[in-house]
Amino acid sequence: MEDKDVEKAKSDIAELRQLLEKEFEALKSQNFDVFEKCLEEKNTVLADISNSGVIERLKSLSSESTDNDANSKTLSVLHKSLSDCRDLHRRNEVLIRHKIIAIRETIASFSLEDNPLSETYDNLGNLKKGLRKRSHNLN
Repeated sequence: MEDKDVEKAKSDIAELRQLLEKEFEALKSQNFDVFEKCLEEKNTVLADISNSGVIERLKSLSSESTDNDANSKTLSVLHKSLSDCRDLHRRNEVLIRHKIIAIRETIASFSLEDNPLSETYDNLGNLKKGLRKRSHNLN
């Protein structure tokens, strides 16, 4: 395994981590232009990591070789770094889900028909009460 391939993979994973942090900050501040740019860059970096095949080659080298300590250690470091990135991605996903729920609830609060406590006049000028219950479909 060439050191430059491993170093490139480490560099890509570090860049991915930075993009995930930047994405989180953009989500918190609701800066959607930065968020979309991060998504594009993140997809490019993920494709680079996937297409490099470094992890697969390290797996095969560590299983074939009797002296696989260096390859196993490198593989472990890469897996740990990718696991950290996965956790950051999940954190961002949770924030996105919470924002979507908040937006849906805000939209629902503007809808008088969905508010069981609201009283409105119908076309004939009679007072009517909204009796529909809100469904909370959060999927």
